[in-house]
This record gives sequence, structure tokens and C-alpha cells, in this order.
Amino acid sequence: MPFLKRHVLALASLVFTGTALAGSHTADFSGVSDPGGTGASFNYSVDGFNITVSAWSDTYNNLSNSDTEIQSADLEKYGSGWGIRNQDEGGSSPGHSADSIGSNGWVDYDMFLLEFNTEVTLTGADFSWLYNSSNSQISAAAIGSNAAATLSGSTWADVLSDAGTLWSGSSNVDSSTYEASVSAGQTTSQFWLIGAYNSAFGTVSGGTTGDDGLKLSSISFDKRPSTTTEISEPHSAILVLLGLSGLALRSRRRKK
Repeated sequence: MPFLKRHVLALASLVFTGTALAGSHTADFSGVSDPGGTGASFNYSVDGFNITVSAWSDTYNNLSNSDTEIQSADLEKYGSGWGIRNQDEGGSSPGHSADSIGSNGWVDYDMFLLEFNTEVTLTGADFSWLYNSSNSQISAAAIGSNAAATLSGSTWADVLSDAGTLWSGSSNVDSSTYEASVSAGQTTSQFWLIGAYNSAFGTVSGGTTGDDGLKLSSISFDKRPSTTTEISEPHSAILVLLGLSGLALRSRRRKK
């Protein structure tokens, strides 16, 4: 094989390899032990990603049976799924799930905070249990580091209006598979919220608030290559290719 052709094929392989998208990843929390205690979190690692999971709910500073401010809650492990028991709830069902079902007029929205060691795109979640299997919805949001660090004492409206919040939305949970998709497009963040349906995050046609309870078992997410990686490797390969072309032409001229 001629010198130039041989190296062109090798460099073409390098270019296409360098720009390939990373695949999807799944974090299965079903085997993690309950950390115990209000405000406790657990850590999970998969495929080089480290995830810290904690629980939050708007259960502070009540005004006429409507709490306004967020505070930490208790992660509760039940079978293969995770629920949230907030400060206004006991341990009975559905209060020990991540829910929006209050008693005596109380409605609190329970949310999981997922903190990754790098930016990812959350794409979906699986649940081991649903309070209302025929009509359940979830809400999710990609938030910035400032919003994540100041959850305590904020309201959900504060979080969604924070300059660092990149995306929020809601979706239905499939009644047969107990799966829900998160349609955040290309949005990436280190911090993601997911939990009981809250229309402030985005509405779902036919969705109703105050009647959702769920237990989270796993999440799916994508890690996309950085812009720097996508640009630098192909450009470097092109420069090397041009250099090899020049050497090949110079070699041919010497032989003549």
C-alpha cells in the first residue's frame, strides 16, 4: 500500500474514533443500603461516574397548611426502591414514598437531588412502586451549583428561577413498565432534581398534582464528549495529514 494512502486510512480512523458519542449509562440503586437519618445521603458509582443522592421537601415555614421552604428529608429504602419521608409525614404508605400526597390539607413535594462528579444529561428513571399506577407523573430539573448549594431555605419557585437552572419539565410514568423519560435534550449538569409531579416544573396533559407517590429504583443518563474533544482531535489529525502529504510529495520529487 502506498505510503500516503496507508497513513490517510489510519488518520481517518483516528478522526472518527475521536468524535464518537459516549453511550448511555444506568445507575441501579436497588442494592444500596439505607443510610438512615434525616439529611443522610448515599453514594453510588458506575462506569467511572460518582453519584450522591439526597432527599428534599418543602416542609418548612408553613402558611395555612402550605409549606413554602425546602429542607432536607429522610431517604427511605423499601425493597428495591427508594422513597422520601419528610418532616410532616409518618412512616406509613404513601407518606414514605417520594410523594405529593398530604394529610389534613398539607401538600409537600418530595424530590431527590442527584449530584454527579461531572456534567451529564438525565434521560429517564425507573420506579419499583407507584401509589397511582394508572396515572402518575414526575418532575425533573437540571440546576446549577448555586441552586443546589442553597436548596435549604429556598422555595421550588426560587430554584426554578435561579440563573443556574438550565431546564425543567414533567412527564408521565408508564403504567406497565413503571418507567419515565426525561426529555432534557442536550442539557448537561452536575445537579439534577427528580421526584413527585409539581406543575411549577412543567405541566403534563391530563396530569394532576397532589396524588403522586413513587419509589425510585434506577436512573439513566448520558455523558456527552466535551466541545474541546470534538474539535481538537479532528483538527490535529488534519494537520498531521497535511504534514504527511507534504513529506510524501517531497520524497517523490527527490526520486525523480
